[in-house]
Amino acid sequence: MVQRAINDHAQSGWEFYRSDTYGVAVAPGCLGALFAAKHEYTQYGVLTFRRPSA
Repeated sequence: MVQRAINDHAQSGWEFYRSDTYGVAVAPGCLGALFAAKHEYTQYGVLTFRRPSA
């Protein structure tokens, strides 16, 4: 899936630059806080591309 995204962008003139993973903590809403819900943690993968300037 990642390789396909890189190949598709390369065909459009974009160069793969880097890949990062970001962790995010989401606080519970007001009802969750009433029931002592904890933060939920999730991670997002981000691909960065660059295009040569003309």
